[in-house]
Amino acid sequence: MGVAEARDDEAGEAGPPDVASLTDAQRARRMRIVEAAIEAMLTTEYSQIQMRDVTAAAGVALGTTYRYFASKNHLLAEALFAWASRFPTFGEERAGGRSVDQLQHAYRLAVRAFEPHPTVYETMMILQGVSEPRVEAIFRSFAHRQTEAFSRSIPRIATPPP
Repeated sequence: MGVAEARDDEAGEAGPPDVASLTDAQRARRMRIVEAAIEAMLTTEYSQIQMRDVTAAAGVALGTTYRYFASKNHLLAEALFAWASRFPTFGEERAGGRSVDQLQHAYRLAVRAFEPHPTVYETMMILQGVSEPRVEAIFRSFAHRQTEAFSRSIPRIATPPP
């Protein structure tokens, strides 16, 4: 089962189709919407981001956006996950050295990603508290990816069991 399928299973409700079930054209259209949401998230405060603006920037109809995303929170959670996926996973580029130095390096990289885009950090903080099942599932995937990245930065420290 893929991440998108797990997200829908965890959501336990009908809604946007699973990404794996989309045609190439539909996937491309959905990705245009996510890219437009990323651009909005990089420059605009969360409360000022409007679905109609993201939709217009993506060049699709508002109904199309809601076909793929149940809510603004759902869309921005996908945008946050996609934005974070663009960055290399830290820990891999500095295999040697002291664990504390590796961890400091990882945190510096994370700060550098958010520093020019405080609106992304704001969006992340807001989404962390959203209680929509799809958003929670995507945010868990985002947080898990970040935790794994930091864990790779400190290889000599045992990871606690989940």
